Amino acid sequence: MTSPVAVRAATDALDLFDGEPLTGLPGPFLDGHRLRLTECRIALRLGKAGWQLRLGRHGEVIDELSALAGVHPHHEELAALLMRALYAAGRRADALAVFAGLRRRLVDDLGVEPGAEPRRVQQAVLRGDDSALGVTRKRPPRNELPADSGELAGRAEELARLVEPGDPELVTVIAVDGVAGAGKSALALRAAHVLRPGFPDGCLHLDLHGHTEGHEPLRPAHALARLLRAIGVGTGPIGPDVDELAATWRSATASSRLLLVLDDAKSAEQVRPLLPSGAGSTVLVPSRQRLTGLPADRRVSLDVLDAVAAEGLLRRVVGAERVGREPGAARELVRLCGGLPPALRIAGARMQNRPMWTFEYLVGRLADDERRLGELTAEDHRYDECRAALEIALPLAEQCSGRRMRSALRFGFGVAEGMRGHYERCRPWLHEALRISRQAGDRREEARALGGLGTLAMACGDTGEALALLHEAHELGRRLDDPFLCGMTIANLGLTHLRLGRFDEARACLDQAVAFGEEIGRPRAVAMALGSLGKFHLAVGRHADAVGALRRAAGAAEEAGDIALTADCLSMWGAAESGLGNAAAALELQRRAFALVTGRTRPRLELEIRNRLGASLLAVADVSAAREQFEVVLARTSGDHAERARAGAGLVACEAPGR
Repeated sequence: MTSPVAVRAATDALDLFDGEPLTGLPGPFLDGHRLRLTECRIALRLGKAGWQLRLGRHGEVIDELSALAGVHPHHEELAALLMRALYAAGRRADALAVFAGLRRRLVDDLGVEPGAEPRRVQQAVLRGDDSALGVTRKRPPRNELPADSGELAGRAEELARLVEPGDPELVTVIAVDGVAGAGKSALALRAAHVLRPGFPDGCLHLDLHGHTEGHEPLRPAHALARLLRAIGVGTGPIGPDVDELAATWRSATASSRLLLVLDDAKSAEQVRPLLPSGAGSTVLVPSRQRLTGLPADRRVSLDVLDAVAAEGLLRRVVGAERVGREPGAARELVRLCGGLPPALRIAGARMQNRPMWTFEYLVGRLADDERRLGELTAEDHRYDECRAALEIALPLAEQCSGRRMRSALRFGFGVAEGMRGHYERCRPWLHEALRISRQAGDRREEARALGGLGTLAMACGDTGEALALLHEAHELGRRLDDPFLCGMTIANLGLTHLRLGRFDEARACLDQAVAFGEEIGRPRAVAMALGSLGKFHLAVGRHADAVGALRRAAGAAEEAGDIALTADCLSMWGAAESGLGNAAAALELQRRAFALVTGRTRPRLELEIRNRLGASLLAVADVSAAREQFEVVLARTSGDHAERARAGAGLVACEAPGR
């Protein structure tokens, strides 16, 4: 019998007792029977307390055992259990005081010393020996819920249904289904944050990857192992016996009230083994499909946002005044975004960052299939939202009127992964984009895919492959007379030459990149080209030239509304000022760059900015603040990471004599 079952059985048995047995009935036979029932009741209470201690529920038994000890002051087993409970609650001195009181009463009243069990428990308490005491210390409740994503649009009714209280005696299962991008995960997460205070034993979150491109759905055995580890139950090597793991999970959760979010479920078969058994637990299951085989207590289906809710979302992101000036164009933007929250947020953020744009202008840019993908993904490095928008589009690519979309979507996935440094996930998407573009005879998409693979090779340190791919992409861009492709590929060629120490070739390429950027006339293209040129000047020690290029680059990046690029250019500009000995100006620029760092910033860029900020703080003798930045970089890196080496050198400088 498992501990939770034993506790419930003992509780049921104790409920059958009602006051003193056989009250008022005289006679020696009934006196003996009364004594036997009383001893049985005590044994049940002690047995229940022992099982509760094994479950780590010591707080539940201390008061009951203390009251019982007052009625039975010479009961050694009772005293030993009370000592264990007090010790488990962190009340070691009180546990030892129980033993001292028991010994005093036994010696004074009966002239005997305590028996073996109380003495064993006393010695174990003195040693702090948890295993000898059979004590399970309750782990702090685990909260794995991701941060809430912000205000939900048009989902108040659905949210109210999700947060309705469930049956406290049962496990409540709530299924949320709807089309990709409708906001199922965001709604379930918001509901989980609202419900969280009612689940003292923890809130767990698990992505089942049911519909994640390039990722196999999580198998039940691996999901169970992950959940068991989350509650502190080791599983060792994962075997094939899902039933055994599921039984272990149910047993381990039988006495817990958990909130569990099983996101992106593929099927009912994937979810069923993961359901906990603790009374009062709640499980939220978002999925693109209606999981008819899942025993759900409630089902909530989401469609795309209606026009009113979608326009309300735009008003919150862009501002009611701007939407009110162009109501017709705003409604058309809602239509082009399909009423999908991720697409609307990306489009709204584009407007938010470009105060001179009108809704009519953005609608024009979104009006054809080939441009829509770029507008909803590029320049706004929101990884999760970009992925969501791409996942919405990918299944529909075959039906799209633009012949580029099948390749362009895969290129978009590759860019989204690469921007987060997920290079191994990025590579297959770009190879697939290259294969499809060549198969379709689309030279422009072929050039983009080649350029992406070349940039990836450069990021991974394979300069030979990078040069070959980038040269091929640049030649294609030149033949297509595409200044944007030419500018991007020639800039990356310049940076690759710089990495190889070929300074003349690097300078020639980067000067061409700036010329292409100015020909295009797009602020972001200009900023990227000037930023690359500034990086070259920094590397060869031409700090004054670097300041000139990077000052212009930062202005263009800010005009483009690209926060990450602005931060990068400001930070490099600060490094150039530092090279000129302008410590105060350098520190101001690094602080401006660091103020733009958010949870969405590319990890490597954040580390670079932190290291440069640390160096600038050290230059003005703020050693404590500098050390803090270097220590953060060290904590977030490992192995031979370049920024780790710089942070290590910075810490050494912090400890130099005279600091």
